[in-house]
Amino acid sequence: MDTTRATLQRLTKHDDAVRASLTPVFASLRSYIVNLYGDDSNEAREFGIEPRKAQKRMLASKVEAVAKERATKAAHHAHPAIVSGVNGASNGPSHA
Repeated sequence: MDTTRATLQRLTKHDDAVRASLTPVFASLRSYIVNLYGDDSNEAREFGIEPRKAQKRMLASKVEAVAKERATKAAHHAHPAIVSGVNGASNGPSHA
């Protein structure tokens, strides 16, 4: 019974190693097919490639994004001279 278990563990490790070595190959092949035919094409589906699903944003991340946007706007309105300097504009005469 121990030899069977040892053989199974050895084969499982070998299988995991083979899968790990082939993962980059399959990823590259998928990228090639998607770039060649498009993500939502019938040709890609013939290779078993389904279009990627759009991620659903959670409410918490939306709330966080709105809070960051408001903070950025408030900071820009509080320091207009800094913002205009960043954009390349100046408030005073140039000394060339």
